Amino acid sequence: MRLVQIGGTNGKGSASAMVAAMLGAAGLRTGLYTSPHLRSLRERIRVDGRCIAEDDLADGVDALGTLFARLDATVFEATTALAFDHFVRARRGGGGAGGRSGRPARRHHRRAP
Repeated sequence: MRLVQIGGTNGKGSASAMVAAMLGAAGLRTGLYTSPHLRSLRERIRVDGRCIAEDDLADGVDALGTLFARLDATVFEATTALAFDHFVRARRGGGGAGGRSGRPARRHHRRAP
């Protein structure tokens, strides 16, 4: 998995959305994690522009919840871990790529040059 991390004071969300859009237009699958959300926690975690499905989010919390509690993880730490877990599952063809949510994958994965 290749990563792009964008930091700074202002414009991170816009810059991240533009990078994801450019990579998607080039035919690559993209995972986007942003914070904070506006209406729903699901907005923070996206694969190919689609918010994480409620079932996939619940599966991630079920799978990682004990670890979060044991580590006393903050909400930001927990949602960051959920995002990476979701991206890995989506890459393997699980949640985010048709998993329990039943949505078909939007495009096939192509490796970056």
